[in-house]
Amino acid sequence: MVVPWRDPGFFAAQFTVEGYRKANGEEDPRARFRTVAPGFFDALGVRLVAGRDFNEGDRADSDKVVIISESVARRMFSGMQAVDRRFMWTDPVTKFIGVSTGPRRIVGIAADMDDENLVPEPAMTVYHPMSQEMSGGRLFIHAKLDPYALAISSHGFCARAP
Repeated sequence: MVVPWRDPGFFAAQFTVEGYRKANGEEDPRARFRTVAPGFFDALGVRLVAGRDFNEGDRADSDKVVIISESVARRMFSGMQAVDRRFMWTDPVTKFIGVSTGPRRIVGIAADMDDENLVPEPAMTVYHPMSQEMSGGRLFIHAKLDPYALAISSHGFCARAP
């Protein structure tokens, strides 16, 4: 849904995870919300630290899943195993945009990727499979040849950058 290093992020929302205990007066932490398709991490060269990528089994009618960034795993699980634990959005804004606050199983941990700043900072990010959360978006292709050769214009010839 977001073109890394070009589009501003969709939003950052409050969340919690199974077993996390807040200190008195502490608010739930916030994480960036990203919706991606299987292969997104590989296309951008982002390493999966643990668990798995999204796959065709992560459909709208299957158990809800997420992949969290290393920053989320360090902050919320402090050394405990994060894969197969439960994640929940707690921010009230999620109900107004149609995002479920129900539990989601963490299936993977991705290396931190700050997709908003040129000088990277740790980025607490939660990734949802596109087939479970939203439709539409952008297509990313990892090509070994001129990517403009893959784009056909409406006139039947390849579009070229000026």
